Amino acid sequence: MIELHILNAHGKFTPYQKQIKSAFASSAQRIFEVLPVSEVDVVFQLSPEAVISEFGIGGYSPSGHLIVISADPDNPNFANSLENEFFTTLGHELHHSKRWQTVGYGSTLLEALVTEGLACHFEAELRPGTIPFYASALEETAISDLLAKAIPSFSDVNYGHAEWFLGQSDEIPLYAGYTLGFELVSRYISKQGRKASRLYDEPAEHFRSLA
Repeated sequence: MIELHILNAHGKFTPYQKQIKSAFASSAQRIFEVLPVSEVDVVFQLSPEAVISEFGIGGYSPSGHLIVISADPDNPNFANSLENEFFTTLGHELHHSKRWQTVGYGSTLLEALVTEGLACHFEAELRPGTIPFYASALEETAISDLLAKAIPSFSDVNYGHAEWFLGQSDEIPLYAGYTLGFELVSRYISKQGRKASRLYDEPAEHFRSLA
């Protein structure tokens, strides 16, 4: 069971409450069909600084039992994203929840790459034929170069998450970590023939040799 909690003391979600609840219910039902996940609270909060600007929403999973969906109702993409992007955003975060509940998110660069790559692949599994834009943010040559740069830091617990995933580095492009993770998981799926929905507890070390 997962439960939705809409934080609305500010009142900005009032015009959207019915739409939010409907999007949550339909999305959760579809996700449950392919991913066995439960015991998760989903908090829907106002936090414009934490959204993906292209969507007006964003997700974060700090543990196996909590997901935070940040939203900005003033973003022009917000209402449309409730209909189109909430589904895969929730799917991405629920995949994290399931991984947290089994092998954990991880603390090294390799573990973060694999965890995010699996969640991005799960998004693509939920919406066949569509790769999240942050999972396809690099040209092929850049993927090879950045993987080579990442390999020496695979076991590093001080790898700098914001630098690898959020573009807070002059040397690493925005969303590089998501794209590199997606590539590693793509190679693994091609080799093993198993979908991301069945790889939520796969140890990150199993992906190391594919870099």
